[in-house]
Amino acid sequence: MIADKITALPPAKELKLPAQKPVVKSASTPKPAVEKSPAALTLYLKVPSLDCRAYRKAKNLLEIFHGSTRVVFYLSESRQQMLAPRSLWASPNPTMLGELKVQLGEGNVRLK
Repeated sequence: MIADKITALPPAKELKLPAQKPVVKSASTPKPAVEKSPAALTLYLKVPSLDCRAYRKAKNLLEIFHGSTRVVFYLSESRQQMLAPRSLWASPNPTMLGELKVQLGEGNVRLK
């Protein structure tokens, strides 16, 4: 048994509800900014090369936070950009981005 007693409500016409004000939207109401989905963003990471400690640290973090956001490495020694393999695409969040900034430096991590 779910309830001990059943109470009947009066008809809707007899219920006294507080008066509701009509909602008026003006033409000048600003629209909220459109946020990009994680898949539409790209994470840019600047490392000296694919043989350096910074790259290995970044790769380990990306493997932990696997997702659908593209990752592009900028190799500063050779001045090349490299799209990371799909297995290193990430799911950006404040924790991951903060740790990448600690490992690579504040100016070497960009999410656009």
